[in-house]
Amino acid sequence: MSKPWLSRKEWSSPTIYSGAKLGMIVMWVFAVLFSGVSSLVLISGLDQIMADFERGEYLVALVLLFPLASIFLLRQAWVMTRDWLRYGRTPFQMEPYPGAIGGQMGGHVDLKLKFSEDLRFEANLTLCRRVTRNSGKETKVSESVVWQRSVPLHCEPCLMESGSGTRVRLVTDVPEGLAESEEPDSNFHLWRLSLKATDKSLRFNRVWELPMFAGAAQASKPLPNLAQAAYEEQQLDALDELTQITQQGDSIWMRFTPTNTRKMSVFMTIFGAIFLSVGIGMAQVDGPMLWLFVFVFGTLGLLIMLFGIYGLGKELRIGISPASVTVKRFWFGRSLSGRDYSRSQALHMTTEAGGSMTMGTETIQYYKLKLVMKDGKKIPLGFGIDGYGKAEKLAQQLSALTGLEFSSKH
Repeated sequence: MSKPWLSRKEWSSPTIYSGAKLGMIVMWVFAVLFSGVSSLVLISGLDQIMADFERGEYLVALVLLFPLASIFLLRQAWVMTRDWLRYGRTPFQMEPYPGAIGGQMGGHVDLKLKFSEDLRFEANLTLCRRVTRNSGKETKVSESVVWQRSVPLHCEPCLMESGSGTRVRLVTDVPEGLAESEEPDSNFHLWRLSLKATDKSLRFNRVWELPMFAGAAQASKPLPNLAQAAYEEQQLDALDELTQITQQGDSIWMRFTPTNTRKMSVFMTIFGAIFLSVGIGMAQVDGPMLWLFVFVFGTLGLLIMLFGIYGLGKELRIGISPASVTVKRFWFGRSLSGRDYSRSQALHMTTEAGGSMTMGTETIQYYKLKLVMKDGKKIPLGFGIDGYGKAEKLAQQLSALTGLEFSSKH
């Protein structure tokens, strides 16, 4: 029987280690090298920088960003080291091993953390696709989220070599038909499990790359019923907050507000403003082909900033009745458009991946819910749904309320 996961040393047993140690070492190397290079540049060119500044070339002051960046990188390296010393290697013990696509993914992590009923963690299982493209001397690596779902978990006390600790157990169903783990290449799929403490003072955040292959294996020890019920209740509460579903006459109404994607919109607005500022700043300097860079940076920055600002005020209101589907768009409370669609022309609901946002080791994939019509058109029913599991649950809930069919193809 073929066991492709055994071809990789890190998957030769159910004990899977995170990349926290490697990440810490890489951060120290990068921080030290960057600090050394920026210090040499600053010291050797200080006289020239001061002379240029006195002549009114104030843009040279941007050089001061280098030592500030060095301080930031060194601090990040120290924080990663402190967290590593606090928790250690934190291996994830898989069970079943490997994880089963069409079955379950499960296992546990033991933490050097005194058990408490108040401890709270969040876990996500993510399928990613990584593509590497070579263009001349430049290599570009892009990664996209194919599928993502939050994972139910349960905390319990455990014994460790260092004394008492906390065991975090996780089990979740994985739908069949998703891509298996693949060998690293120019175009391959990989599975990640992320786990973090919701209490930021604990500073626990780990990510493991898991072997996931088609199968029907189940975890031998399911989560307690109370833990599963708490997870379901948490998901339903999150959906209620996300959609604000109400009944008005014979219609079901949903309201999706900018709160759903606020972090991503703020990031886009700030990032776009920085690019736009760089473009405007470069316009003040003379040089051949400089206006090309001014145009690229300025235009790109302006577009990103405008998308971010639009996202900060975007709102969608959906009404579904036995006869029609109503879609209303708003921006900062101001009506932009509204349209009614015949319910008889609707085929089924489906989910689509929207934008994603990466913060440190955590990637949040947002999904959209759409209604497919007989003419092939897709009508928006919702946006900013974090995770496929939540999008799927919303579609199932909406299907039960309205009778619209949900197609769960991935």
